[in-house]
Amino acid sequence: AVPSLRPGTVYELAVGAIGADGAVGPRAVTTRRTGRDTSPPTPALAARVDAGLRTSARLSFTPSTDNVRVSGYRIERRVGTRWLLVALVPAPRIVPGQSTTRLLVRGLRAGTRYSLRVRARDTSGNLSAPSRVLAVTTTR
Repeated sequence: AVPSLRPGTVYELAVGAIGADGAVGPRAVTTRRTGRDTSPPTPALAARVDAGLRTSARLSFTPSTDNVRVSGYRIERRVGTRWLLVALVPAPRIVPGQSTTRLLVRGLRAGTRYSLRVRARDTSGNLSAPSRVLAVTTTR
């Protein structure tokens, strides 16, 4: 397996041997199309609210992983029995040794209680299972 191949792309792959003297032997060449990515990212775990601000909320969680790449996070809020989109946030750059992702959710109303959840999205549009529900109340 070659981990950096993109789904749905045609690649020409060549394999050959190099002898001890540095001579390149015959190569085997094949053309392959990678399959469509249907695997969702892992859920955002250990999600919590760091702060409820006037019109935003700071969330943190363990970053999701994916077999190709996590492209971002979908922040949703509960309205009655439905979950509606609040924000699509690009995946932050992961810093080596950093085990937590922090996001600022903007566009909330002051003095309002929200039930939020986080879902990771990969480059093919697959969504993870939702995080646990996070309760946040913005300040007045």
